[in-house]
Amino acid sequence: MVKIAPYGTWASPISAAEVATGHRERRWVAAQPEHVWWTETRPDQGGRVTLMRSGPDGTREQMLAAPWSVRNRVHEYGGRPYVLNGHWVVFTNWADQRVYAFQPEGDPPMPISPEPEKHHGVRYSDLSNGPEGVWCVRETSIGDKPADVRRDLVELPVTGQAATDPGAVRVLAASHHFMTGPKLSPDGKRAAWLGWEHPNMPWDGN
Repeated sequence: MVKIAPYGTWASPISAAEVATGHRERRWVAAQPEHVWWTETRPDQGGRVTLMRSGPDGTREQMLAAPWSVRNRVHEYGGRPYVLNGHWVVFTNWADQRVYAFQPEGDPPMPISPEPEKHHGVRYSDLSNGPEGVWCVRETSIGDKPADVRRDLVELPVTGQAATDPGAVRVLAASHHFMTGPKLSPDGKRAAWLGWEHPNMPWDGN
C-alpha cells in the first residue's frame, strides 16, 4: 500500500551507505612497460584505499588487501601515497602513517620509516624516486595545535634500515611551512619543490 507523506519525510529503501558503495574513485595512476597502477577507494570497507594493477591482457588485480590502506594525511588532505621503485612498491599506510615497501611477488609489506612516538605524529607524502632511495615530504607534529608542524624533504632507504634506525633518514631540505611535489632533475644534480607559508594557500603565494 502506498503511504503518502510530506515532501522529504518519506522513508527511502536506499541508504546513503548503499549509494556510496557504487562509486570507486581512482587516482594516482603510474605506468610501467607491462603494468598500469592506480589507487582505488573501497567505500564498502570503511573508505579503505587499495592499490590496483592491470596487465597487457586487461587483467586487474588488487595488490594490497585489507587492512592495508594506501593513504596519508600530510597537509590533512593527503598527497601522492605510493611510488614504483625498481622491483619495489613503496606506499604510505593510513593506520599508522608509516611508509612500507613490498615486491609484488614477494613477502608482505615491511616498514621502511621509523615508528613515531605519537600516533600519527609523523606522516609522509608525495613519494618519488631519489638517487639512493625514496623521497618524501615528512610532516612532524611539534605541538598540540593543528598548525604546530614541521615539514622536511627526506630520503628513506628502501632496505628498511630506517625502520629501526631513525638516523638512517636523510633530511634533504627544510624550508617552508608547507611543502609538496619534490622532483629530481634529469641529470640528478638539482631538486625542485613547491613551498608556501601559513596562513597562505598555494594560490595566494608560494
